[in-house]
Amino acid sequence: MTKQQETLTTQEAFELLGVSRTALYKMMDKGELSPLSQETKARYPRLKFDKKAVEALKRKRDREGRSKPRRSRTPKTEVEAHQAA
Repeated sequence: MTKQQETLTTQEAFELLGVSRTALYKMMDKGELSPLSQETKARYPRLKFDKKAVEALKRKRDREGRSKPRRSRTPKTEVEAHQAA
């Protein structure tokens, strides 16, 4: 396994955890997750996370019942929208 496969981008990490980007940053602030590295060449810093650490955090959150499936971004059908109301 190469180094590239062992790390996740910010987007890959928050998608794997099933949280928003903001929630991922809050987890970092609380010390629940730390990035391995930070590239600053780009306009915005690019963070890399250890894949095993992210997967371990996901398992922990699943056990605690804190993981929620991300909402689908697909538009609702008229029937689904009516049932939700």
